[in-house]
Amino acid sequence: MPVTMPQVSLRRGHEWTDFGYAQLIANLGSLTRAGAFAEGSLAGALAVARLIDRGRVLRSGLRACELRRALETYRQGADWSPIPAIERALEQAIAIAAEAAIQKAVEEC
Repeated sequence: MPVTMPQVSLRRGHEWTDFGYAQLIANLGSLTRAGAFAEGSLAGALAVARLIDRGRVLRSGLRACELRRALETYRQGADWSPIPAIERALEQAIAIAAEAAIQKAVEEC
């Protein structure tokens, strides 16, 4: 379920930098629709960097399956055009979460 944010944040597109990882994931579509992550923009590059940051991914507690659902939702683009760099970043985040889950399972054996 997307986190509710004030319309002014969407128009300005910079308050998202205060979001935690899960909140950023939940609002990728809204932020994309608002133009916060235009392809090739600095904001887009920052979002990609945050999405693939291993520490952020792991601290978020989001599992690979949850990130996969977020990617599928983002790709559907209900009323936004998905940005390829964001899609690739989500794919990398899924891989990070899956690798961590495998490592944890092996350590528990």
